[in-house]
Amino acid sequence: MFVASGLSADAPPVKAAGMRPPVAGVDKSPRRAEITTLFRGNQMRAVFVQLQCMPGKTYEVADTLFEREVASELYSTSGEYDLLMKVYVKDGEDIGRIVNEHIADIPGIVRTLTTLTFKAF
Repeated sequence: MFVASGLSADAPPVKAAGMRPPVAGVDKSPRRAEITTLFRGNQMRAVFVQLQCMPGKTYEVADTLFEREVASELYSTSGEYDLLMKVYVKDGEDIGRIVNEHIADIPGIVRTLTTLTFKAF
């Protein structure tokens, strides 16, 4: 299971146009409880996905990512890719399936680059 937006301890996510990230301790939804349980009870791994968007579509892509609650953190970037997102997945989760079914199918995305993380030290 991938983790929804606004759950990183590092920093709050960047807001897409017209979107507000959830505030910790305020949202009592069942989804929030499920995500909190995942963090407490399972080993989670951070995965970074860079997204190249069609010209003029970056904001629409960012809005869709927040609507789908896919990204823990989302940043606009310079260079070949337009967006950088951080996603948390359970160990053993198929990140390829998550990227293909929940990210790469968003209209306006031309290309993705996925970087897996490992506990090195």
